[in-house]
Amino acid sequence: MDQHLCAKGCGFFSTQANNNLCSKCYKQYHAEAVPKSCIEENPSTSTNATAVNTDDTSSSMKSMVSTAAAGGDSKARIRCHCCKKRVRVAGFECRCGGIFCAMHRYPEEHACTFDFKSTGRVVLAKQNPLFVADKLETRV
Repeated sequence: MDQHLCAKGCGFFSTQANNNLCSKCYKQYHAEAVPKSCIEENPSTSTNATAVNTDDTSSSMKSMVSTAAAGGDSKARIRCHCCKKRVRVAGFECRCGGIFCAMHRYPEEHACTFDFKSTGRVVLAKQNPLFVADKLETRV
């Protein structure tokens, strides 16, 4: 599970469902963003929300179509990159982008080009922020 810290910097963990905010900060954000008068149903507000949702949907559909067009070689995807063995549904997709059979699925077996070390370091840096103490101990 991928955990991130709150975007407001309070130190608690956040979720993407809450706009990368912790539960406390999300409640404050939601209270400020949605005034009490807007909670009641307004026809104009609901139509604007629907228009925004359709724009998001159309952009996501366009990205799905472009992805499908880019991955047009279905024959190349059903064979192992190393031994050219047919893998069908049980193919293992690696982070380097290739599809491999059960024998070549591990990075050591197919000479993977993906840099796992740097990716791990980036993830650790995000999950473990550096807290620097005050250098003068007498300050309060």
